[in-house]
Amino acid sequence: MSILFLLTLRSEGSAVLINFRREALLTRFKFKFPVSVIKFDPSGKMFAAGVGRLLQIWKSPPKYMEFTPFRLLNTIMGHYDEILCIEWSADSRFILSGGQDATCRINRVDKVTKPVNLVAHNGPVIGCFFRENHDTVYTVSSDGAVYTWDWNANETEEHLSPDQLHDIRFSSTEGIWSLEGRHYLGYKNRTSITSCAYHKKNDLLVIGNSAGVFTLYAMPDFSEVHSLSITQHEINTAAIN
Repeated sequence: MSILFLLTLRSEGSAVLINFRREALLTRFKFKFPVSVIKFDPSGKMFAAGVGRLLQIWKSPPKYMEFTPFRLLNTIMGHYDEILCIEWSADSRFILSGGQDATCRINRVDKVTKPVNLVAHNGPVIGCFFRENHDTVYTVSSDGAVYTWDWNANETEEHLSPDQLHDIRFSSTEGIWSLEGRHYLGYKNRTSITSCAYHKKNDLLVIGNSAGVFTLYAMPDFSEVHSLSITQHEINTAAIN
């Protein structure tokens, strides 16, 4: 039977590692700074933590107790403000991080390379997701913007027209990332996006706003599938029940 770990954190940075199946506390750990977001990679061998403006890659604790179960593998700098969201690629080679600085960064984990900096949003990036093929990235900002970025291998800026260059946010000898899709939700009455989640296999994006409305979209066309509105009264009733 596989072992299921649960890693919980308090906002000030204290962490607790639990064997979820046995409901047993394995160890406690204290990060040096408050942690805003944390996520295991698909293999379970690593986890990433947003520690202020820093992205830290840690080795996952072993199945059995050790004197130092948490081991820091790498610290990645680049954001100018707090990191708000993290997403791993399916092969654990790349990691996305979105921040309060309105940018999304793509870093390679298995070797040191120049990061990709996707710059287009005007508000904090609260969601960033790899599509299943890794060649597409979706980014969501709190002001209601949803962008689609596509990877074009073996292309450089020299091969692009002036109109295409307008959307380029990163280029290298291996290829370029380009902003291929822009969608704006246009919320009124000062509502903003407060949460979002992505289902990779079905290519579905769900977005929740501050008015209590959750909407499901089929990607990459961003066509609305379903919408659900939850009033404050319903939320309070559900919490009581």
